[in-house]
Amino acid sequence: MLAEQTRRVYDHTVSAPPFGLIGGGMVVAAIELSRGSVSLLWWWGMLALATYARFAHARWVVRRGAWDRDTRGLVRRFALGTAVEGLMWGVSFVLIADQSDVWTQAFMLSAMAGIAVAHLASLAPVRMLYPISVASMFSPVVCALLLRGDLNGVTLASILALLLFNLLTTSLRCHEATRSELALHFERERSHRELEVAHARIERLSLTDALTSVANRRRFEEQLAKEWARAQREERPLALAMVDIDMFKPLNDAAGHLAGDACLRRVAHRLREVVQRPGDLVARYGGEEFAVLLADTETDGAMVVGEQIRNAIEDLGIEHPHPSCNSPVTVSVGVASLRPGQTPDGPSRLIDAADRALYLAKNRGRNRVEATHETGPLRRAS
Repeated sequence: MLAEQTRRVYDHTVSAPPFGLIGGGMVVAAIELSRGSVSLLWWWGMLALATYARFAHARWVVRRGAWDRDTRGLVRRFALGTAVEGLMWGVSFVLIADQSDVWTQAFMLSAMAGIAVAHLASLAPVRMLYPISVASMFSPVVCALLLRGDLNGVTLASILALLLFNLLTTSLRCHEATRSELALHFERERSHRELEVAHARIERLSLTDALTSVANRRRFEEQLAKEWARAQREERPLALAMVDIDMFKPLNDAAGHLAGDACLRRVAHRLREVVQRPGDLVARYGGEEFAVLLADTETDGAMVVGEQIRNAIEDLGIEHPHPSCNSPVTVSVGVASLRPGQTPDGPSRLIDAADRALYLAKNRGRNRVEATHETGPLRRAS
């Protein structure tokens, strides 16, 4: 929180009008016009240099924006600049107005009080800064007034002490209000981040198959539409491999659904191990069928991936419990590759072609990879 409080103080310094410099000019003009001289311009020039140095430092710090690095050092440097500028005012009262008439003193004190009030909002975010500002500005004044020992000096010192007490009390309230506002701001940000994380998690869950933890059909269809449009735009091929577990219904009937679910999870995990390119996608298409989307892949490349998938699943050595199946669990793979830019059809054309290839693999003995570019009435593999 201190970093954000410090940022606000520096931002105020860069964007706020230079009240101290304006007030100093007004004081010098009023006193010099009454005297008919320009002997106090040196003081206003020094005040201008101090004000510019603080402004330049604040602007450099704001541009850098590294509030979390050396935050306390930034506060200390700002406090030093505030103390120097305040002392210039306090000492100037002792040197310039203390021996002048009471109206000149009152005018200068009014200008200093106005500057103190103007600095209240800009310095309140960091608790120590405003007390440093008023202490450095008014301590020499109060001491000088009290040391005079006359009624006017004691009266002015008393009025000034009452004003400073009220200003310091107000600054503490402003500081607490700022801290409460920042605490609420940070709480809102934290809640917003948590909401974003929860939303992203829900989004991931809505696009993930609960059983196998691979993409679900909705995610597959979204990705297929996106990759189809990209391949059409870039005139590149797009391939699809449909993977179906052979004799899955007899496995479920013989060993039960828990064994079937375990088989699906192991197959999905092995598919993700085989298909690792960033642009590719493994999804559960439905039941015991998986879809593998292969970006920028011709038919020959898709056949190679299909054969890798077939071998990888066979190597798992999942025992098929049905008496009619002596071999381990295998898969049939149908692959197809199209260039979207060369066909007026949509993504369903690619699904149809891959599904027909899968139908061929099933009918030619299973545990094999087939490819086709033919189109026609859709026939689901079994």
